[in-house]
Amino acid sequence: RLHTRLRYAAGFMPHAIISVSRSMSAKVRARYPGVLNTWIHNGIRLDTFVDAGASRAVDDPFKILFVGKLRRDKGVHVLIDAVHLLTKKELPVRLTIMGLGPEWGNLEKQVERCGLVGSVVFSGFKENPRRFYAQHDLCVVPSVWDEPFGLVSIEAQSVGCPVICSD
Repeated sequence: RLHTRLRYAAGFMPHAIISVSRSMSAKVRARYPGVLNTWIHNGIRLDTFVDAGASRAVDDPFKILFVGKLRRDKGVHVLIDAVHLLTKKELPVRLTIMGLGPEWGNLEKQVERCGLVGSVVFSGFKENPRRFYAQHDLCVVPSVWDEPFGLVSIEAQSVGCPVICSD
């Protein structure tokens, strides 16, 4: 679809395409073998992030953070199921879901069905999520599609918050 849009919009075949990850670059090469292709990772300004580090008492809940658009392909429903499994094992967990999107209502219903109303917080969109990364023990990127190269993982790591990403 990208090729078609570019060709119609510009009236010609693109000479080169820049992707944001090696995996996306490989997909572009497979689909457009005659087009030059390279990748350049997304980046962030590290000087705008401070390593505040999360601190918690031993009996505090383990704080998990999701940051992103609330769409089905972002996999938040999978993360909620995982939190549900953890709470069934009586592990104290608190999930903060930061973002907006079309799945908000479905995710709220899933949280209610799983009995997680007290363990999951929907915080909406935050312009600057830096301090939230630092206040959590873990950031999860549970995408169920081939995520090209999201900024969330490097933002979280830049303040010392560990990240788990789906494969």
